[in-house]
Amino acid sequence: MLTLTLTEQVLKHESAMLLRIGEHPNIVSHQGFYVGSNQVALCLELVSGGDCQQLLQRQGCLAEGAVHAMTTQLCCAIRHLHEQRVLHRDVRLENCLVDNEVWPPRLKLCDFGHACVGQASDGEVDFYGTPGYSSPEVMARLAWSPAADVWAIGIVMFALLGNALPFERDFSWLRPPDQH
Repeated sequence: MLTLTLTEQVLKHESAMLLRIGEHPNIVSHQGFYVGSNQVALCLELVSGGDCQQLLQRQGCLAEGAVHAMTTQLCCAIRHLHEQRVLHRDVRLENCLVDNEVWPPRLKLCDFGHACVGQASDGEVDFYGTPGYSSPEVMARLAWSPAADVWAIGIVMFALLGNALPFERDFSWLRPPDQH
């Protein structure tokens, strides 16, 4: 019997999620999953422009028109996932690949290693995302829902416009409101 390592399990999960999701123009496409006696490979579509974080490092903040087009593409990808009851749970600049041979760049969502079917709540929250992109309810370990992915889209949009995360230094939104 073949026992999979943790890395192999994560890649197998990502492969299964990509197969479940199917083809979409704004989601990196699955090309194959292979397990050998001491090797594992998840083959994905080549997106030659790197990720959005790298794009910002090369160009600085982007023009509103480009960000609008890229955010629209990201929204289309997330809507496709949510229509199939799949939550990405790690939407961030580094998981948004760009084909910058066209302008505005064509965006492709990747990294489905933390994706899940359905939603987790009431103590079932087992992954908390990337802090700068996580919604208040996720940071409070209350729930993962489609709204958490949508929150992260807003953070990505803000970062593309301003070349910084909105809560990079100030996590004041994590504290409960002052009711005195």
